[in-house]
Amino acid sequence: MRIWISLIPVLVPALSCAQDAPPNPIVRDAFALQNDHVVRTARLSSHLNVVVCQSELAAWTKALKPPSRPVLYLNGRLLKGVFAAAPFTIPASMDDEIIAMVRQECGTQSPPQILRFLLDPLQLTNIDTKSVWLEILDKPWENRPVAVSAGTDREAWPSDVSVDFDRIEGGWLVGWLVLFAIAAHRFFVYARNTDIIRGTGNLPAGTPPNARKAFSLGRTQMAAWTFIIAPALAFIFMVTWHAGAISNGTLILVGISFGTTLLASAQDGSSDATPTKGFWNDLVDDGTGPSIHRFQMLLFTAILMLIFIIRTATTLVMPDFDPSLLALMGISNSTYVGFKMQGK
Repeated sequence: MRIWISLIPVLVPALSCAQDAPPNPIVRDAFALQNDHVVRTARLSSHLNVVVCQSELAAWTKALKPPSRPVLYLNGRLLKGVFAAAPFTIPASMDDEIIAMVRQECGTQSPPQILRFLLDPLQLTNIDTKSVWLEILDKPWENRPVAVSAGTDREAWPSDVSVDFDRIEGGWLVGWLVLFAIAAHRFFVYARNTDIIRGTGNLPAGTPPNARKAFSLGRTQMAAWTFIIAPALAFIFMVTWHAGAISNGTLILVGISFGTTLLASAQDGSSDATPTKGFWNDLVDDGTGPSIHRFQMLLFTAILMLIFIIRTATTLVMPDFDPSLLALMGISNSTYVGFKMQGK
């Protein structure tokens, strides 16, 4: 008896909370509108309409204390701060097979209600929703449906509803690929016919008239990073509609590359240029033959570029390289510049 009496302070609040707990509505459908037509495919920047029965929503709203606006769940993950607009009844003109079934389930006295959520691209900049969106948009070339529900910030409502999700717009992708192909073609034409990535200075006297200057390792590295980062930035923007995708690590990496090119070009301008021996030989040859510091710089650059491409393509985030990797790249580039100055 004493045990039951001692449990009263614990059991009474628990029973009270259980009685006050609002009955959760059931999510019956989810769709977006495209040219005023119902489509069960969503994308960033679209409005996602979550459908529940009016009576269930009214009972939930009445029982919930304090009052709260429903929030969105995608793939079972809460999108914190993404609240529904004021609910409204599905218009009679908006109809398809699934909506007709939902009307029958809800009954004539409880018409289906729409909770409208805006899938705002700015949610990718919000610390509370960024990780959820990056999981949803991961590997954008794959066609994966997204589970949809609503609820409070503590629990989601029952739902077995899902929608397809367009992670990348095919028209934008084709347009960018065409633009990038044109830019890459023009660059290769310039690289072959001009000195855009070759050394500075004049060829020494006695060089054959048709001889060309050697390719510059620093300028080639800068061009390579340009043609990797620019497509990555466009790719991330096409998926996320977020332009602020360049990480601090990427900026430091670009700064190292561009600084190396600037210092190397200044040193090259103080002496005669070297005639070309072929693209690969020019990159690894310091004028006396293949050199370890040039080969090392090429190898580390290739490794970081591979990491950059894989991470960006699979996570939609430019990698924020570890400080030790950035230091390694800085040391490698500094060694190249130091030997270049010593050689001159």
